[in-house]
Amino acid sequence: ENLRYVTPQENSIAKFEQGTANIGVKNGRAKLTESDVRFLRSNHAELGTAYFVRKHKITKESVYHILKRIVWKSVE
Repeated sequence: ENLRYVTPQENSIAKFEQGTANIGVKNGRAKLTESDVRFLRSNHAELGTAYFVRKHKITKESVYHILKRIVWKSVE
């Protein structure tokens, strides 16, 4: 009885509402944890982009997207 016919868009919305969307650490390809993201945001000015690129093996574009909250929006 928990099944119903919905559009793909309605299904995506329901995933976010129910907390079952593959975002953040729930994404199997995530290289960072929420604490890593918080640390990056609070220490970027001091340590610089290159530090995080080397330490976490992520791209400088990923660092930019984290800082601008394009990705990891749910992390304060």
